[in-house]
Amino acid sequence: SDTYTLKYGRVQKYKGKLMESNTNKNVLIGLSGGVDSAVAAYLLKNDGFTVKAATLKMSDAPAKDSADTASADAAASDDISDAAAVAGQLGIDHFVVDLRERFRESVINYFVESYLSGETPNPCVFCNRNMKFPCMAEFAQSVGCGFVATGHYAVVKKDAASGRYLLLKGADKKKDQSYMLYALNQEMLSKVMFPLGNLTKEKIREIAGDIHLNVASKRDSQDICFIRDGDYSGFIRNFTGMTPKSGNFCDADGKIVGTHKGICSYTVGQRKGLGISSEEPYYVTGKDADKNVVLLGREKDLYCSRVYVSNVNYIAFEKPTGSFRATAKLRYSHHDSPCTVFPEENGMILEFDSPQRAVTPGQSAVLYDGDTVLCGGTIKQG
Repeated sequence: SDTYTLKYGRVQKYKGKLMESNTNKNVLIGLSGGVDSAVAAYLLKNDGFTVKAATLKMSDAPAKDSADTASADAAASDDISDAAAVAGQLGIDHFVVDLRERFRESVINYFVESYLSGETPNPCVFCNRNMKFPCMAEFAQSVGCGFVATGHYAVVKKDAASGRYLLLKGADKKKDQSYMLYALNQEMLSKVMFPLGNLTKEKIREIAGDIHLNVASKRDSQDICFIRDGDYSGFIRNFTGMTPKSGNFCDADGKIVGTHKGICSYTVGQRKGLGISSEEPYYVTGKDADKNVVLLGREKDLYCSRVYVSNVNYIAFEKPTGSFRATAKLRYSHHDSPCTVFPEENGMILEFDSPQRAVTPGQSAVLYDGDTVLCGGTIKQG
């Protein structure tokens, strides 16, 4: 098939021609090979948009010499094939954008370095801001599209009073992905569409079945896209070629209570897999990468009320000068909890009304006013 080179990677053209045209009704959909993006593409076309599809090839092997390479290659190939089949069913142009090198240099390196520094990163948030949406927007322009769309469960709307683009939770609260999108800036939000924002997952499956999409019953992906087996420590070991360095488990008093297998094997709140016998169970309460120490404590030691956040992206307003009230999610699966927010020069401090469990450096803190995302950033210290 024909190939095109853009500054961020190579593009394989499965169908159609590169073209410039009126962008008002031209949309580039990120077609992942799953049911959500497939239905999003159908809804856009059904609503009168001229739709083109791009499948972003981010990775196809989880690490150097990994035993999971074959299955990862097969899974990536299956996703591209499924996406191409959906595009054929819907009669839309389909392209594959090869971003593997840039993804490796940016997202995977970020993930590995964060883990080795003692954090538990959220690579999907980083990817959305630095890879997926910027690359889609750039490619969209090259094929005559003024907007990009994805199958995320979230809503974007423009606030008439402020002129700002707002990010809101999706109607299906069990599937809402606004937490993963908080890092999108105003420019990105002005060019993005989320056709599934007001629908439930059950409705999406129903639509896919009604129009006989080949992915109607395909299972949702659960793990990080470049770690198919969920073994983060094994991925880091294979990717870097390094053997994790063992070190000490220390309690709150600094007493050595055991030996760990490498700090990248643990995260805050973890209880299982510590290999320590104790009448009262130990939990991971923190990590000191400089000293190669994993800190342990009891259940009560997992709670804190003050959380420090950096790299804040404000969506609903510019950076405020004073404190304000909000609710905050400290992990994707957590419920919103009320807090008072104190903006600082290089971030913000969250003071929660009630103590929060297992606050984890590297994860995201996302603030809401009802369903509206106010801002978010990276947890640095709990």
